[in-house]
Amino acid sequence: MARTYAEKTIKLLFGAARRCAFPGCDVALVFEDRGLLTVVAEIAHIRSEKARGPRYDSTYPSKLINSPENLLLLCGPHHKPVDDHASAYPVDELLSWKARQVEDGIRRDVSEQDVLRIVKHYELNQLGHEGFEKVCQALAARMFGPDEDPKRRRPRSRPYDAAFDGRAAEYPSVEAPWDGFIIVEAFFRYDSLNGAGRTADLTHRITRRFEFWFDADARHKRPDYVVFATNNSLAVTRDRGRSVASLLDHYARKYDLKAVELWDEGRITQLLDLYPEVHEAVHAMTASHVLLGNLLEPRTSSS
Repeated sequence: MARTYAEKTIKLLFGAARRCAFPGCDVALVFEDRGLLTVVAEIAHIRSEKARGPRYDSTYPSKLINSPENLLLLCGPHHKPVDDHASAYPVDELLSWKARQVEDGIRRDVSEQDVLRIVKHYELNQLGHEGFEKVCQALAARMFGPDEDPKRRRPRSRPYDAAFDGRAAEYPSVEAPWDGFIIVEAFFRYDSLNGAGRTADLTHRITRRFEFWFDADARHKRPDYVVFATNNSLAVTRDRGRSVASLLDHYARKYDLKAVELWDEGRITQLLDLYPEVHEAVHAMTASHVLLGNLLEPRTSSS
């Protein structure tokens, strides 16, 4: 089951620390640029809630598993080894990291808006492949219109995660919506590759999708508009963001597409702010997929 964190817990964690707790690491926990907040930290459990998890302690109270005293803020590259090699990173050492992180951190006021954005960040990362795909489908249904496949299944003959054919309901605006065949492809990552690794993986997957969609022998319908969605953020390093943008521009020109967009973690969070009914479903989905399924069903059955 996906983990959820109380807003008070998020506020205490991010209000007390600025940087990754791993000794010598200077990576900031939150990236702020152009008035936008992007969470680049990951929440690590000092003691796992699972019997076979890292540093599991059967005597530790279950009600404290997701409490601030059992949570540690790390950057992505340091979270994975800490959990993968738990014997090398015992509880006492992680507790000392936490104490030093708080001491070294510059305390700051975390606004309610900041808390909500951080919570949404963790919701996206907890959804898994299927859940993230459904979130993208729900946003597409809200902005574009009903998907042409009401069953939301992806047989081999359907090489995309969501599709709409016609005049979009309100994207990118009500006054000038997209008009044509729109497809959405969702890319979800569980692991903790560093920024360069995530970008390289994303560009590789984008390239493979375009090669498949526009293969000379392909029989499926070719898109006029393409949206790639990812739960990762490209805001941390502008050079990486530009490299992905350049790749999308290249394929847009090569295949004469009307528009190609990337929705990264920051962009999806913005869209969830615009469509609170979808965000409510995302929040519930960290415990159950039922609500989001109910949200999608009325929109798709009307096609």
